[in-house]
Amino acid sequence: MKEGERNVIIINICNSLNLKEKLLKLKRLDKIDDVILVENNLKEYLKNLMVRILIFPFKKKSDYVIFYLDGFVGYYPLHLANIGLPDEVNFYEEGESIYQKDVLFKKERKVDLKQSFNECIKKVLFIKKNSILHIKKFYVRDKNRLLRTLKNNSFFDSIFEIIEIDDVAGIRELSSNDKDVLKNIFFENFTCDFSLRCDERSAIVLTQPIYFHGEYTKIESVNLFNCYIKRLKQEDYKVYLKLHPKEQEDLYLTEGVQRINGQFPFELLALYGVEFEKGLTYNSTAIQSSIIKNKFLIEDDLKKKTL
Repeated sequence: MKEGERNVIIINICNSLNLKEKLLKLKRLDKIDDVILVENNLKEYLKNLMVRILIFPFKKKSDYVIFYLDGFVGYYPLHLANIGLPDEVNFYEEGESIYQKDVLFKKERKVDLKQSFNECIKKVLFIKKNSILHIKKFYVRDKNRLLRTLKNNSFFDSIFEIIEIDDVAGIRELSSNDKDVLKNIFFENFTCDFSLRCDERSAIVLTQPIYFHGEYTKIESVNLFNCYIKRLKQEDYKVYLKLHPKEQEDLYLTEGVQRINGQFPFELLALYGVEFEKGLTYNSTAIQSSIIKNKFLIEDDLKKKTL
C-alpha cells in the first residue's frame, strides 16, 4: 500500500447473516481500515437512496478510488456508487460463475418489477454501469482458464492485464497478527484430523449444488459426486469432503469420507499448512488453490467423454 491509502472491505452478507459479528472483526487485520457489511434489505436500500439524493451531489472528490470487484458487470449497486465513480476498476476471481458463458460480457437477469424499478432509479440518479471493457487488471489463480473463457467470446480482445496469483503464498506472507485474527474469526472450536500415514495420500472433495442451475436434479448431482468419490476411495486416498455453503443437506457418501465442517473460505486451511494430493470438484474455482497439488474437474471429464 502507498502512504495515505485506505483499504475498505465491502462484503455482501445477505446469504450469511449469521457471520455478521465475525466478519466485522476483519477490521483487526493490519491493512484494513474499515469493513462494511451489506445486507441488501429495504431499510439499507432506502438509506443509500437518501445518501445519493441528499449528500452525494455535494460531495467533493479528493481521493483516487480503486474498485476491486468480483467479476461484476451492470449498474453499480447504490452502496458502491455512493463512494464515487472509480478512477480504476480491477476484477478478481470470486467463483466459477465468472467462467460461465456471457457472465463477464452481459448481465443475465430475470425481468421483474423490482429489477425494473431499481434500474429506473439508477438511471434517474446517473449511476454508471460497469463493464469488463472498463477494467485494467484481472486477478486469477489460473490464467489459462480465464484466457479460454475470453477466447470462447471471440468478439472480445483482452485489453487488460491478467495477473496470476498464488493464494497460499499470500497467506504465508501475512503477519503473525493477521494469521491469528483469521484463525480466531473462522476456526474457533474447529477440529479435523489431517494426519496421514507415511504411505497415505489425501484427497479433498469440494461439493457444489449444481442442481441450482437446472442441468441436474439434486439426486443426479449427488450421485454424480458420489460416483467420483468412490473412485478416490478405490485409489486408496484418504478422502475429505467440504460441503458447499449453499447446500443445506449433506447427502454424500459418509463411509470413509471425513467431513471438514465450518464456515470459512477453503483456502484458509493454508494457515495450518494443510495440503492435499488431489482435489475433486465440478468446476469450483476453490480447486485452483495451491494447497491442492493435482486438480480434477468433473465438468472437464464429462466434456472429454462426450467428444
